[in-house]
Amino acid sequence: MVRQVAKLLDIVPGIIFGLGALYALSIGALGAHPADPEAWRRFMTLLPVMRAPFNFLASLPGATYGSVFIIFATAAACAPLLAALGRAVPRLRFAYAHAALMAVLFSMGSAGVFQAGHPGPFRAAWLLDWSPDLDLFPAYGYVLFALTALSCLAWHISMVSGLLRR
Repeated sequence: MVRQVAKLLDIVPGIIFGLGALYALSIGALGAHPADPEAWRRFMTLLPVMRAPFNFLASLPGATYGSVFIIFATAAACAPLLAALGRAVPRLRFAYAHAALMAVLFSMGSAGVFQAGHPGPFRAAWLLDWSPDLDLFPAYGYVLFALTALSCLAWHISMVSGLLRR
């Protein structure tokens, strides 16, 4: 059971990068068929989770939507390879999982999920609402965040236990 969960956690960063590639394809489909409701549905489903990392990469000098698609698709294609290598490349897998976590956190931050509520004129400053706003980010985004954070935590534990064994 633990091995299956570990394999799932190894594949989660690839799912994040795969969603980035699908988002790039949905932009292309929307551009080719702007009146197609299915193209809009795909685009709007992926928009909250992948907009910020995609736009960040697309805003780099010389980057195009096609090059951003290639970056995300290549990163997604690396997930099965890294999972098949097992524990042979721990630092690479550590960085890979953290890059996926950064992409999800970047999306959540741009969606305003972690903003504190305004105390208002009659509320004390310590009564700020620090709970995440679930209306600003889709539920599957929170699931992806939790799974990616667990993946990173597993790699932290693996790296520390490897250091302690030396």
